[in-house]
Parts: sequence; C-alpha cells; structure tokens
Amino acid sequence: MNDRDAAVILKAQARIMRLKRGSTWREVVDVLSVRSGVRGLNVGTVFKFVVNNKVPVDRSLRQAVGLPRVLPSERKQRVKRTIPRVGEAGWEEFYLKKVKG
Repeated sequence: MNDRDAAVILKAQARIMRLKRGSTWREVVDVLSVRSGVRGLNVGTVFKFVVNNKVPVDRSLRQAVGLPRVLPSERKQRVKRTIPRVGEAGWEEFYLKKVKG
C-alpha cells in the first residue's frame, strides 16, 4: 500500500464515519447498501474496513464502501514506449511503418 492508496482509504473511511455520527453500524450498512445497490455488505465488513483498515477483496464491496474497484497500487504499470531518433538503430522501421500505415 502506498501513499495514494492511503489517501483514498482515509477519504472513504471519513465518509463512513460521517454517516456513523449518532447512528449504529447497522444503520450505516443499510444506508451504504441502499446507495450502492450491493448485496452482501454487512456490519463486519464495514467495521473491519473503518477500524482495522482491512480493505474488502470483492470489487462490488469495495465500491459499496466508497473505494475504487482497483486501488492505485494494484494498477498495472504501463511500459513507456521508446521512440528511436533519426539515425539510431531501428529508426527506419519505426518511421517507415508510420508513413505506410
């Protein structure tokens, strides 16, 4: 988990704690499940997320809790494509392919 994940998780936890003010965990879960339309969200999942920082594995539960389906640290890193400069090895193939296609 990196800093970007931590920021997303803290924001979702703060949102849930705002719902929690003056109500029970069951009421909070009812509100979250009605908003998201997700079945299977229960008090244990939400409580573990808020108190123990345990992120749900199921993507629909993550969305119900207010997290993105894929956290920033779980995203696949893109490989940056290198474009050869004119005169370097392989530049003809790259530029001629661009001109033809």
